[in-house]
Amino acid sequence: MKLLGSGRAIKALSLLLVSYFYVLSGSSTVSISCNYYNGDGELSEDISVENAGFEGTVIILPYEMEGFSIFSEGKGQTADVHRHSKLSHKISATNMVTTNELQVDLKSLNARYSWVNKGTVSPDQADLSCASQGTIKPGDAGGESELSEASSLLQATSLGKTITAESALRASPATTAVASVGWGLEAKLGTHESLLNQYTNIRSRPGYLTYPTSQQEGFITTGMTLEGQDEETGKPLFSKRYVPVPKDEEHPDGFGFPLSLGVMKVEDDSVYMENKLTMTMRWQEGDLENPGDGE
Repeated sequence: MKLLGSGRAIKALSLLLVSYFYVLSGSSTVSISCNYYNGDGELSEDISVENAGFEGTVIILPYEMEGFSIFSEGKGQTADVHRHSKLSHKISATNMVTTNELQVDLKSLNARYSWVNKGTVSPDQADLSCASQGTIKPGDAGGESELSEASSLLQATSLGKTITAESALRASPATTAVASVGWGLEAKLGTHESLLNQYTNIRSRPGYLTYPTSQQEGFITTGMTLEGQDEETGKPLFSKRYVPVPKDEEHPDGFGFPLSLGVMKVEDDSVYMENKLTMTMRWQEGDLENPGDGE
């Protein structure tokens, strides 16, 4: 008992802790590339930020403890909501059996977003997860533009499949007076199952209602797409999915893509309208479940 305890104590003292932290402002751009490995696997990251802050912690253990032997966790956010902001993050993890890769690019103007990620490597895991959420802040005189724009590109390679999800959002200067707009994305890549989800939530202020209209007249324009490929052959897994569904020959009853909303005042100050767009995909090795379900 004593010998076993002593051995664990010695190994615990061999813990390697690596931390990095940086915060940027204005139009500064900084990039960093890191690679961490031990006998259980490898985790690598490439991060680039412009007018954004990012901080992260990496723990490398000489053996599996607390469910991992390599662990990475990071978070970032816009540094100045009134300027353009970019965050690009690529992270991969392998335990020599399963390899998962995640590439995320976020861009915004007069908008705010936050970002978190985790990576775990052990003999049984090569798991990655990410989550981002944001809100628009248009119409502020302190910005480079009165418009608010945001976009995200997420590409996940996991369990033999490469999935690409994109979303875009554009709001006019008067939007914040009549509606609140939030958006987000998340991905969880595992050794047995993976999940991707993106959403936009547009809620009118009390006393206002939203309605579909042309892009030229709309306060808010948004849309999402999803594509999938077989990692080995490069062949599409399914036809490109859209939210909302476009109105064309293939979808004569479609709603129209992208979604463009106008806002109108009503007499009842207690009513409001909420518009939610979601797109979700869950898959396993050699299997697809509900590819691109959206609404």
